[in-house]
Amino acid sequence: MKILFNSRDNLFDNIGGDTIQILKTREYLERLGLSIDINVPFSTKKYDLIHFFNTTGRFNDIYNKCKKYKSYGYPIVLSPIYWDSKIIWKYYNGYNFKSRFKIYLNRYLSSLMNFIDNKQMSLMKLADILLPNSIIEKELLIKKFGLSKNKFHIVYNAVDKMFFNASAEHFLDKYGYNNFLLYCGRIEPRKNTHSLLKAINDTDLMLIIIGQYSTKDGYFSHCKKIANNNVEFMGHMSQKELISAYAAANTHVLPSFYETPGLSSLEAAAAGCNIVSTNVGSPQEYFHDLAYYCDPGDIDSIKYAILKSYGKNKNNNLRNLVMKYSWENAAKETLKAYNNILNKN
Repeated sequence: MKILFNSRDNLFDNIGGDTIQILKTREYLERLGLSIDINVPFSTKKYDLIHFFNTTGRFNDIYNKCKKYKSYGYPIVLSPIYWDSKIIWKYYNGYNFKSRFKIYLNRYLSSLMNFIDNKQMSLMKLADILLPNSIIEKELLIKKFGLSKNKFHIVYNAVDKMFFNASAEHFLDKYGYNNFLLYCGRIEPRKNTHSLLKAINDTDLMLIIIGQYSTKDGYFSHCKKIANNNVEFMGHMSQKELISAYAAANTHVLPSFYETPGLSSLEAAAAGCNIVSTNVGSPQEYFHDLAYYCDPGDIDSIKYAILKSYGKNKNNNLRNLVMKYSWENAAKETLKAYNNILNKN
């Protein structure tokens, strides 16, 4: 079976959770004997089907490609990785006038024209099958876009098995930090990094922040200004160091305005961290009652969840739970979905 994976044009320039999902899904599908290309220029080269990823962010790239391939009769699979941007607008307070103006202008225009929702609905309807990564995401899509429940096949997100063998030794030897709070992810408004900083500012807890950032919108500068001396920004980190950082940390915190469920939370749980997560999105479907949840719009809620989690002994129950979220299982479920639509065609 020959498959083309397609996603946003900046997939490898602006690396995110969808980049990891695409690369790992390809790796494990190829172990099952499939042949996968990623984001090749449009051609009429024969593929059995086209698999698109991501319906948020720069989804217009994806919509135009999807429409074109559909016109040539290709079966279409879509992994939505969907979150409703209106949820972010509900919480977001802004951090400077320019950025706040852009947020509210986009909100006004999209609500006035329903442009984003209409484009996303058109994209969903072009697909022969949708692969949400949770029941919550599936139900949100059905409610939001009026889609048939028979159009879905759930494929849970996954974590690489190397995180289960994490050792703190490398991080301790190089940086000297142990038993700290850890935030791993892009430093951006959706991840709510500024609220995390405010939540721990009057504590003596050490926070390590690992992740990429943009210098164009002022958000990173804002975060640096409000951070106290108990915060260290380490930027991007190699996978070897990242795995070791998870093992050295006591608690990983991801208070985003929405997560599905957050790849770094899965990785941290696999490495043995206690988890503090947003209560918006699908994290509770993945972590059940073994994580601590916070309201991303309430700084006191974030602080309370951190203080409840921090200092608790690491519990293998969460680590054992996330073992079922393997890329092997994700690949097998994805292949089932492929066979379902190919058999119908």
